[in-house]
Amino acid sequence: MKTIIITLAISALALIGNIVNASTKDNFYKNEEVNNVGQIVKTTVCKGEDDKNLTLIKQYENKYDNNGNISEKVLSVWDSNQSKWNAIRKYQYEYTNNGQLQMLSYTTYNDLNKAWENEIKYAMYLYNSEGNLLTVDYLNINNKDKEVLASDFSLK
Repeated sequence: MKTIIITLAISALALIGNIVNASTKDNFYKNEEVNNVGQIVKTTVCKGEDDKNLTLIKQYENKYDNNGNISEKVLSVWDSNQSKWNAIRKYQYEYTNNGQLQMLSYTTYNDLNKAWENEIKYAMYLYNSEGNLLTVDYLNINNKDKEVLASDFSLK
């Protein structure tokens, strides 16, 4: 009988703790800026207890090609000490003539050099004549040395 009472008491305390935590947790909010053709050009993510007094967290800026496909996405994080956005990652997309993703590249920003890193990671998408995905090859290229550091992790 004591075991049941103790178990119930512990369960009740845990439930109350979860309710209190859930009521004090920050919510995440996002704001999307859309261009005149309906493409999302900027997404800003914030957190806060309600939709007032929000704290900036991160921001995505998108660029599009002439076909309406996303061609570049830059991720920045908010630096509250300097009150500015700091770029940290850049993704670039290339497409086939049929509009299928052909290549995705990824690099990081070097704050010390104030430039994008020379090391770029690539994912190359290969399709058959029917347009079905055959493989995805991953490459890691260091532009300083022009050497491939890793290659051919294909999906079969």
